[in-house]
Amino acid sequence: MTMHVNLPRALVFATLLGAASLTLPTTSIAGTKADRWAVIDPAAGCVLARGKGVVSTTDLGTGLCQVTFDKNVSACEYNLTPGTKAPAGAPDGEGGVAPRAGNVNAVFTATFNSAGAAAELPFHVFVACK
Repeated sequence: MTMHVNLPRALVFATLLGAASLTLPTTSIAGTKADRWAVIDPAAGCVLARGKGVVSTTDLGTGLCQVTFDKNVSACEYNLTPGTKAPAGAPDGEGGVAPRAGNVNAVFTATFNSAGAAAELPFHVFVACK
């Protein structure tokens, strides 16, 4: 299990709990070799800006996208965050991600504007696998 740790807080909690020492996970906070990720720019549809382990992307309509990876990701955990591919302000909106029905190597993503309507938003999707 990868554990994201805020080191100062972890030390404070360990001290408050009376721990003599604190053991941190040895896995990289940046992820493991099994993890996959993609940064999607919807300017011309569901277009991959960069990623790890991405085989293809498919535009499924306004705000809808399929991201296909090079391995089975059906038993992994997913996270989608609206975000740009360049250092700029983050877009307003929200999104979701789920396993893709009929394709164990893919995830289905949906993005929405602040009013809840389907919208073409840039996003980052992270797939954490064991």
